Amino acid sequence: DRCRLSPKAVEVLSRFRHLRWLEMPDAFNMMIGTERLIFGYDSESDGDDNSLPYDRPLLKCVSALSSLKRLDLGYSDGEMKQGMYDYCLSREALRKVQSVVRRKGNNGGCVTFYDTNMPQAWSSATEEEAARREALSEMKDDMELSRVLRELAKDELSNMSKK
Repeated sequence: DRCRLSPKAVEVLSRFRHLRWLEMPDAFNMMIGTERLIFGYDSESDGDDNSLPYDRPLLKCVSALSSLKRLDLGYSDGEMKQGMYDYCLSREALRKVQSVVRRKGNNGGCVTFYDTNMPQAWSSATEEEAARREALSEMKDDMELSRVLRELAKDELSNMSKK
């Protein structure tokens, strides 16, 4: 079974500013969006009744990712994609996200609906190390992570510096 991300988790992904390819196949939690239909609200809402739960978080995330060239959302199945539009991400928000990703990729960026897990290769070892260093740096300072994870990130950064 795939991992389901809350809207807040999608927004947190914006901290990894050097991501070039963000893959989130079928990762939206449709139950959050169905709360609106059943109960008249959703637990992740920021008060705007016209937006769906992932509209603002996904737009905020891709806007902050300065190196993003590709976003894979999954939902390649037509029925699942319709569910995404009905409960999670509006078509208008998707158009805005696509526009942002296209601009970041110098009109070569794209948003896809593939179900794949093949990551894009790093263009150089230096680029890979810089991305790892940034991710670990953010992890060691993120008070929302457990102390153990913060310590592991700190140790790994220290080991990278010794090389």
